[in-house]
Amino acid sequence: MQLQLNYTKQFKKHNISAVLGYEASDYDWSKKTYGTEPSTDYLPLLQFDELNSFGDEWSYEARAGWIGRINYNFAHKYLIEILARYDGSYLYAPSKRWGFFPGVSVGWRISEEKFFEKLRPVIDDLKIRASIGQTGTEKDVKLFDYLSGYNWNQGNAVLDGEVVSGLNQRGLPVTNLSWTKIQHQILVLT
Repeated sequence: MQLQLNYTKQFKKHNISAVLGYEASDYDWSKKTYGTEPSTDYLPLLQFDELNSFGDEWSYEARAGWIGRINYNFAHKYLIEILARYDGSYLYAPSKRWGFFPGVSVGWRISEEKFFEKLRPVIDDLKIRASIGQTGTEKDVKLFDYLSGYNWNQGNAVLDGEVVSGLNQRGLPVTNLSWTKIQHQILVLT
């Protein structure tokens, strides 16, 4: 799902535009495969003696995010843009799920200045812009790392005092993981 609202207003030499958006995605996919043709009374959850011919694949992803941006310019010469993202990911514990990523950009269209008029036949548009901001990434995080539990088909585990083959404890949950923030700084002459 994606939703977006746009706003634009011009009064005299002042120009303002704004965008507010929301997006959400939820992806759940599974597939069961069999190495041999299963019998008609095959119940995968009850007949573990046939597990060597049974395969199961599953994938899940869920993300949501808000984005906001405000642009202002005066006489198309002096420019400022303020933006922010607020993103949520299924990979993190509920208390660490959301990250805030701001940014700001300022610009000066030098070619619109009076002192630049003599150069316009050679260079019709010259702008300098500087920006700083953050983005987020879900680097090195696996599905449900923040939960304790078991992995299927890997080693042995003890459940209720008995060794169960094929299960392995996942280890301690990692509940302090959150977004990796990346800082960006850009100076551009166009």
